[in-house]
Amino acid sequence: MAHNSRYTDHYTVMAAISRMIKNKPFQEQDIVEWCQFVELDCISKTSTMYTYIEVELEVNNQRAFLPCNLHRLLDVYTIAEDYTSRVPYTNVGSFISLDPDKSYDSVYIDYKGTPVDLDTGVPLIVRGHEDACVAYCVWCMYLEDIYDDKVSVDTKNRIEKRKDDAILAAKSKKWRYLDREDANKLMRIKFNMLPQPAGFKLIKTSYP
Repeated sequence: MAHNSRYTDHYTVMAAISRMIKNKPFQEQDIVEWCQFVELDCISKTSTMYTYIEVELEVNNQRAFLPCNLHRLLDVYTIAEDYTSRVPYTNVGSFISLDPDKSYDSVYIDYKGTPVDLDTGVPLIVRGHEDACVAYCVWCMYLEDIYDDKVSVDTKNRIEKRKDDAILAAKSKKWRYLDREDANKLMRIKFNMLPQPAGFKLIKTSYP
């Protein structure tokens, strides 16, 4: 990605892991998923997230699946730019359930979510959170070995402590990217500005 003073991507994390660990293979998609878990669920800082507006979701059987980078759902409505068209819904996590007595082909949502690169569609990582992502990914890579007692207790403890300490440190970096402009204006990104590159989908259309 082009130089970005606020965000980096999973390639930075992969490079750091490759320098540290030579004999442990990993998959790129796993690194993407683990890093996004750190940003969404472990650190979960709304001040570094985007506000996405007018994201159109297809409705099937009164259900609309939610974007996988969603942190908090803000609004659901049926007509773009018309907030008087809000509709009732039930958020069950992976999708929203709509009124069974109504018929919808699609709905629009506004939501807070982790940022993506507007040129490539790749999920982004806040600068300063790289170490937390690296430590969490390393812990995930060794998790099976830990369960199978293939690593010593000391190694297990060191891996887990580094993960916990790195996530706690990332959480404490509260004001690094909050400037005057951010305090007065939310970052609003039109969903139609985002590409949908091969191999990466913001919205899941099916679940196991």
